[in-house]
Amino acid sequence: MTERFDDLPAMRQLGDELREAGLRERTSSPPRRRSVPRWVLGAGIAALLAGGAATAATLLSTGDPESEPVGKAARYRPDSAVPTIVVTANDSAHRRWGVAVYRARSGLDCAVAGQVEGSRLGVVRSGRFHPYAAQVSGPCADLGRHPTVYDARYFAEQDRTLVYGRVRLPARTALLTVGGEHHLAKVGHGGAFLFLFEGRIRLTGVALTSR
Repeated sequence: MTERFDDLPAMRQLGDELREAGLRERTSSPPRRRSVPRWVLGAGIAALLAGGAATAATLLSTGDPESEPVGKAARYRPDSAVPTIVVTANDSAHRRWGVAVYRARSGLDCAVAGQVEGSRLGVVRSGRFHPYAAQVSGPCADLGRHPTVYDARYFAEQDRTLVYGRVRLPARTALLTVGGEHHLAKVGHGGAFLFLFEGRIRLTGVALTSR
């Protein structure tokens, strides 16, 4: 969370000192120069700098890493390479979501999705960003044998559902059918795609193809 700084007391004191000095110069004979104490100037400058930093800083604070769900097979976890974010989308609240692709220890083609903070994926809870731990995994398949792999994840606090995964290249689009409605998404690096929905979307009755 961005810490807010109250710069008004220091600025008021600085203004009073400057006005007092100016008044003495106009009314006194001979004019006397009153220097403003260094600590006042320092406090004013520090308050300005702090206020500017507080206004410009928009990053969320970082929480503890998200751990791997219990019971997830180790063969679906990433190998030594860090998953790379290749597809992103913004929702109506200006939150950024993304999909990263990786190769599992078993050689399968996988994807993982979440909220984006810088170059990391994770989830925001109570205003804090929790990056995924290195072992967090997602849906996997051998795209040499299967044309698609996908999953859905619901983020309750943001009330958003991500339907995401990968398709076999050289497909250029992913076609998702939900409740008889068709949705198209462009395919990114590694065949990754992302559909972002408001509310909860279940995979029952969902079909995914590529073309």
